[in-house]
Amino acid sequence: MKRSCIPDSNQCIRGFVSHWVTIIKVLQDEENHWTARANAALALGEYGKVSNGVVPVLINLLNDDIVADYTIEALGEIGAPMAVPPLIALLDDESYMEETI
Repeated sequence: MKRSCIPDSNQCIRGFVSHWVTIIKVLQDEENHWTARANAALALGEYGKVSNGVVPVLINLLNDDIVADYTIEALGEIGAPMAVPPLIALLDDESYMEETI
């Protein structure tokens, strides 16, 4: 008996991965408007708890002046221990601290 109303689990996983890939591409593409990139960072923070794979992507964007604040917020939402050292390093970065204050 064919179950047409219940999606194939592989199809669900492919769809989930496809959405993550799209969000990460939006975030990493500096040609995108800053608000799109900021929202992508926040989305990763909100839903990134299910996948630590997004943490390295976010860490790499801490030096991006346009989305750094949103990236920090996303990393805080996820709470990944591997993000702590790069976040602490930002406290020693005078240029970042001057821009923030």
